[in-house]
Amino acid sequence: MADLEADEQISQLMKVLPGGLRQDLMVEMYAHALIHHPLMKFLSLRNMRFIRHLCTALVSEDFMDGDSIFSPGDGCSAVRFFTAGCLRYIHASEVQSVQRSVSCATDFSALTDACLLQARSKEILPGHWLSEAVLWSVWEHCGKLVALAHGNCMLVLADFAEEVISQHPAVHWISVLYARQFIAHMNMTLMSDWFNPPDVQDWDQEAMEAAAEEAADLPFEDELPQHIQSAVVKVCLRLARNVACDGLPERQAHHGFTIIVGNAACLSSCGTSNFNPFLGHDLSLLDHDTIDIVWRNAFHSDGAIVIDGHTGKVVASGWFVKDISKGGSEGGARSRSAKAVAQQAGGCFVIKCSEDSFGKLVLHLGTKSQIFDSPLKSDEAPVVNSV
Repeated sequence: MADLEADEQISQLMKVLPGGLRQDLMVEMYAHALIHHPLMKFLSLRNMRFIRHLCTALVSEDFMDGDSIFSPGDGCSAVRFFTAGCLRYIHASEVQSVQRSVSCATDFSALTDACLLQARSKEILPGHWLSEAVLWSVWEHCGKLVALAHGNCMLVLADFAEEVISQHPAVHWISVLYARQFIAHMNMTLMSDWFNPPDVQDWDQEAMEAAAEEAADLPFEDELPQHIQSAVVKVCLRLARNVACDGLPERQAHHGFTIIVGNAACLSSCGTSNFNPFLGHDLSLLDHDTIDIVWRNAFHSDGAIVIDGHTGKVVASGWFVKDISKGGSEGGARSRSAKAVAQQAGGCFVIKCSEDSFGKLVLHLGTKSQIFDSPLKSDEAPVVNSV
């Protein structure tokens, strides 16, 4: 009873928290349960925005010792990811075998613990999940799940998962590849709520290449000037990767962009913004709520987004550098501007993304340049990114 009251208090508290803080707490509480699954772990390394989005709609379900969670033939609407407790899953074929051998009642719900203990079964522990098939097909439960101790699980509702996946194009593409192999593997085995997912290598050749992509350290981290903090650059780089991979709100494609991280005071004499919606506002990308604001409002206009390298303050969008002579003669205006401004104002860390990019970025710091096309290695696991 005390646990239930505590859960209710937490639920009420979550409702009054600011959006960004609420999302952070939900990721901290629930992401660890999801990333035991190979697909979720794979996606968390490439697109933590999707994991954050999915965590906001997880439903917590408590159970007590002896509770019957579901029975064969029950409709299924969610995957269960178990975070605490101990349960036993018995496939319908095993239950029927026990019924015949010990003359138990014909109704699954009437089976006693003594009957169930005679059946071959699977122990379900924290880190396990059941009924994943509901995400990729119409599904009903194929066995009986009984709690052996008080515990908790998180429900990923199939309808909501489909909606969230559809809002992240890269995730949708990977999920289609995965679902094809999942169904193919499932059709070759006994239908069960307990099912080992296909290996990443089985999804598709392109997925194999993506799976081999390892998270990378921050380029030029040891060469950053004193007015640029690595924490600010990392936030900007993750935001840029998310936009490059998944686009903008309402499933809009990006049209190329540049993010300049540098000394805001010095940059004021290097360029200008014809219309700056961030002028007069004190917003820092080190605040997760600001990340969402920038994602929704800063990428639609021409010109660069300017971020102060020390504080993370959003200085401007739609910003144009005055002198691009140091940008060389190759490439378009955006490429030359990015190269040029990287060498101004005491040195800037510049992130450029072309319109046709699906994840690849070009980075500049001073006179140095590097292509960056992988997830950024996190400071701690799991990675917490923007939404």
